[in-house]
This record gives sequence, C-alpha cells and structure tokens, in this order.
Amino acid sequence: MNCFLLQDGRRALIRDQTGIRLRDSREPLSPATLGQILEETPERFSPNVALRPVVQDALFPNLAYIAGPGELAYFAQLRSVYAAFEVPMPVIVLRASLSLLEPRTARLLERFHLGLPDLSVNPSS
Repeated sequence: MNCFLLQDGRRALIRDQTGIRLRDSREPLSPATLGQILEETPERFSPNVALRPVVQDALFPNLAYIAGPGELAYFAQLRSVYAAFEVPMPVIVLRASLSLLEPRTARLLERFHLGLPDLSVNPSS
C-alpha cells in the first residue's frame, strides 16, 4: 500500500484477501477505523520510499528537483506513481559535480600526464 501506520513503531499497511492490515498482524483494519485515524491524527500515516516524493510534491509543489546520478535514475522510475496520483512531477535536473585536488596531487597528475578519469576503476578508453 506504500504507507505505514505509526502505532507501536512504524508498521507497514498491506492489503490482502482479508482487507487492510498491519504487516505483522492478522487482524484487519476496517475502512472506518482507518478513516477515523486519518481524520483525527493524520500524522500517524507515513508514506514509503516510493510515495514520499509524491506526497512531498503534493504538499509543497516545486518547479525542479536537483538530483545526483542515483536520484536521477530513481525519479525516472516514479513517473507512473506521480501520474497515478495526478501530482505534477517536477523537472529533474542533474546536479553538477566537481573534484577538488590538493596542489601536490595536481602536480603529480600533471607530471605523469594523467587526468582524474585515469584514476577511476573503469578508465574511459
């Protein structure tokens, strides 16, 4: 269900053939009970990792999200989740990155005609 209920800790809500229940419980939670909890204490519900950015952007819309390479791939997978909840997905912009070298290290690289890509595990070409 992509959601947790804060009740004796953070507990996942799941839907199965018996209805909706907490993952570690066999007892179903009625829609009326869940509705009452949501009405009286909405802060007891917590979205999971897939739903968290959608909830965030529904509450606090933003134009763009500055992401690292891993986040960029992650957000690409969330497009359908945003669409399912009819929440506009922000533009995802790849964050700039840089490497700072100490002067001594820069001189060594220059001396041996090396660049930073030469020091990676899989150097290009």
